[in-house]
Amino acid sequence: MNNYEKIEEIRSSIGVNKKTMAESLGVSARQYSYWARDDAPEKYIAIAKKMMTIDEVDTIKAIYESKRSALLNSFVLEYNNLFDELGIMESNDNLDLLRERMENRYDLAYVFAYRYRMYPFFTEDFPEKDPFQYAYKINYSFISEVLSHIDNAARNQKALTFYQLEDLCGGREFRHDIIQVIHYLRISGDIGEKIILNLLSYCPAEAHHLEHENEVKQLFNLKIGEF
Repeated sequence: MNNYEKIEEIRSSIGVNKKTMAESLGVSARQYSYWARDDAPEKYIAIAKKMMTIDEVDTIKAIYESKRSALLNSFVLEYNNLFDELGIMESNDNLDLLRERMENRYDLAYVFAYRYRMYPFFTEDFPEKDPFQYAYKINYSFISEVLSHIDNAARNQKALTFYQLEDLCGGREFRHDIIQVIHYLRISGDIGEKIILNLLSYCPAEAHHLEHENEVKQLFNLKIGEF
């Protein structure tokens, strides 16, 4: 068993995903994925062994899920009450009105992050102290990595395609997470449509729906307990 396989055995035993394991070891998701091919430096085994036990991780995940359910249930109830109060039918215009009203009550990007179990990048200030780091499916480091590549391309006036971004962020294994991060960046107002068009100029079929700004509609389609 090589070093990477030993680290993977530890990761599996405590039930965290590869992005969280990479963050805990202080490496990028891309570097972690390369270890499967090139093997990991031995020093990271000792770091991995100091991670939480499975019981500790399970406790953190349970607390997070309780907080998540409370937030999303509250959001859905508020949305349903407002929908009934306005007495309107679903349409794009009405969704814009609902968004405006709901934004006075909730940070929609924060709700979106909790909906998809992602670190609320633009809300939390201290990721290294976040008690829920083991509960996220998409963690601080991964969002930071995606955003960094997008910012670098924009700063250098380069048209970054989705496939290029995917290669920079660890490959196809992280495709779905990259798509979710782009949705999150858009609902946060931190990515321009020109950048999205560049990404879509060469992208997999799974990313095609990014051409439609449907993040808010995803939230407004939530039902109590169905998340």
